[in-house]
Amino acid sequence: MPILNFQHVRSFSSEDPNNPADNLLSEDTFRKWTCANAGEKQASIVLQLEKASLINAVDVGNDGSAFVEVLVSRSGDDTDKYEVLLVTSSFMSPADSKSWINTNRVRMFGKEKLSKSVAGQKWDRLKLVCTQPYNKTEKYGLSFVKLHSPAEVSSEEPTDTTTIGAVTFGGFALKEETTTLSPGSLFLRRDKSDTTGASSVATAAAQARMASREAEKEADHMNSSAASKNDQSHNKHKSSPLEKAVKMKDEVAMKRSVPSEDDSEVPKKKTKDSSKKDDQAKVLSGVTFALSGFKNPYRADLRDKATDLGARYAPDWGPSCTHLICAFTNTPKFNQVKEAGGLIVRKEWI
Repeated sequence: MPILNFQHVRSFSSEDPNNPADNLLSEDTFRKWTCANAGEKQASIVLQLEKASLINAVDVGNDGSAFVEVLVSRSGDDTDKYEVLLVTSSFMSPADSKSWINTNRVRMFGKEKLSKSVAGQKWDRLKLVCTQPYNKTEKYGLSFVKLHSPAEVSSEEPTDTTTIGAVTFGGFALKEETTTLSPGSLFLRRDKSDTTGASSVATAAAQARMASREAEKEADHMNSSAASKNDQSHNKHKSSPLEKAVKMKDEVAMKRSVPSEDDSEVPKKKTKDSSKKDDQAKVLSGVTFALSGFKNPYRADLRDKATDLGARYAPDWGPSCTHLICAFTNTPKFNQVKEAGGLIVRKEWI
């Protein structure tokens, strides 16, 4: 869409000397217009267009304004009455205004956002009204304004010869069509080609399936005849698996029924050895012991070794204890057991 150009600044409410109103006439977006003093109730500016035109879209670049309203009028109207083209639109939230962040937001308003009755007429004056009610310590205004007009439809006839069915296309010569097409002829050709191709593919597949079935039958016949010959020759020289199993079962039963001398002596030796081991394992039976001065994991090792030998473990010395396995002498527990008449031994005793 073509961009409408501004001719000059007609009027403004106030301007900052460092950011004058004429900056909005420049195409540079970093050149802005702001009001003269912080906390002004509103700041407005009127821009004159080069000619009266339809306005199809409005692009507004903000610079600290919370709300912006766009109005239009005609220079020939003596009443200086403005019509609302774009209703008051928000550019900054109250939180952003107080924190003074997101001050340079850009919004593009298409034709659907503009007033239909006003956008359908031509105008040559544009008035922008800015307000900032949430921050009284900063100057505000606009960074740029752009207006777009609808694209013009040209009524001129094209110079190139592009008529349908012509032999020439601009500076190029086209090859004439020799065949005439009737409605539905392309689909008819395609259907015929699809049916012929499908039938040929189907016959080829059927022939391949028949050949493979015959080959499988011949292979099965040859395998069955060879297997029967192998079974006959095998039965002549070897007995059946059932007969072998019966023979092996009988031999095992005969061996079990006749015990040997070596087998009778082995259990006796085993019983003697096991009785000796049981006597050694219970060498500390009747002993109840407590430990003193040992820390884990060595304490746990001593406890496990003594219990494996038949002794009973007591967490602390008591009347049922018979032995105290002590790591150090002259300790409180050592003296307690000594006065009680208990037996005190070292770790080597186990």
